Amino acid sequence: MRSHCPLCNTFLKAGQILPAGRFRCPVCHGEIRASGGYGQCIFWGTLSVLICFFWILGYRDEHLIYAVLIALVPVDVFVLRTLKYVIPPDLEPHLPDLSLHLKGGPRS
Repeated sequence: MRSHCPLCNTFLKAGQILPAGRFRCPVCHGEIRASGGYGQCIFWGTLSVLICFFWILGYRDEHLIYAVLIALVPVDVFVLRTLKYVIPPDLEPHLPDLSLHLKGGPRS
């Protein structure tokens, strides 16, 4: 399965897509990214599966938390890199964060 660039409508192979972060379209060189919901769904799905897996293995309390935390990053990265071949993400243009993150309100 393939996704297409939202800027130039070019079809992209799964190997050309980064499921997390921004990347450039190889044709129009516009910055695009996978939809934000894609990475979040994979993260929460991976977390849920790991909790169930370690629970079934008999881990409880803090041992369950430690096991899940240790396994979460490598398993999540593996799932992100491989799942894009099975379920390609929806792509959207990357919009830079233009907020200034100012603290406080206007001065009078």
